[in-house]
Amino acid sequence: MLSGMEALDFTPLLPRELHSGLLTTFLTPDRSGFSFDGLHDHLYARGITLYPGKLIDIDTFRVANIGALTPDDLRTYLAAVKDYLDAL
Repeated sequence: MLSGMEALDFTPLLPRELHSGLLTTFLTPDRSGFSFDGLHDHLYARGITLYPGKLIDIDTFRVANIGALTPDDLRTYLAAVKDYLDAL
């Protein structure tokens, strides 16, 4: 998931050596038309839930990697994120 998000130009908050396999925080990109709410709603309509960031002075969002996720689930997630970005 991390590599796939990086390929879509998302930047994780923490460097790889500090990355958790359970929860990943990404910086909200400064991209025309992008909003967390827009991405959230796009994914939620497809059965995927994102979480807003909890940092006070850094705009972020979180992706939980918890549960019985399969490689197909992660591919579906990444494809849905790409669809959102392509529609911007």
